[in-house]
Amino acid sequence: MRWDGDTPLGTSDIMERRDPTPDRPYGEMWMLPQWRTMEILGAHLAELGTQIDFNSEPTGLTRDEHGVTATVRHPDGTDEPIRARYLVAADGGRSTVCKSLGVGFDGDLLDSPPMLIGDAITDGLSRDHWHVWPTAPGGLVSLAPIRGSETFYVLVHFTVRKARAAATEKAPDKRSGTDLARDN
Repeated sequence: MRWDGDTPLGTSDIMERRDPTPDRPYGEMWMLPQWRTMEILGAHLAELGTQIDFNSEPTGLTRDEHGVTATVRHPDGTDEPIRARYLVAADGGRSTVCKSLGVGFDGDLLDSPPMLIGDAITDGLSRDHWHVWPTAPGGLVSLAPIRGSETFYVLVHFTVRKARAAATEKAPDKRSGTDLARDN
């Protein structure tokens, strides 16, 4: 559903819909909230006999022909060496793992207005559609219902750099489909 403020403008498909196939079991994009993704990964790791240690950070690594040893710093300040056959660099854009391996970032750095992405719970919006405000003050706002939860995926793409500061200074007083910020 495309919106102009409180006025619905109509619906349209934002992606090509396809029937599922053996090599593509979901015909459409399937979105999960971050908490659900972590819940699934955590449960699978528990089945494998391990767990996620959220409050620790990699501080270095060494590798040889048999695997890798990562040094991990725990919240209490202690360091622990962890030996494994391989290590996945999933520690973010300023990855300690990539830096330790000498792996650079080959992409272009973008000098563009920021984006805000998150999960939110709201009422007053149909869960049958994505909701897009392409002309919202400061940029595009989109809310997409996430199947199997009461959560919406929220994307705000600021088109004006100063809009981010203005938008984040105002917190919603109430949850509704149209109130993105409280009036002061």
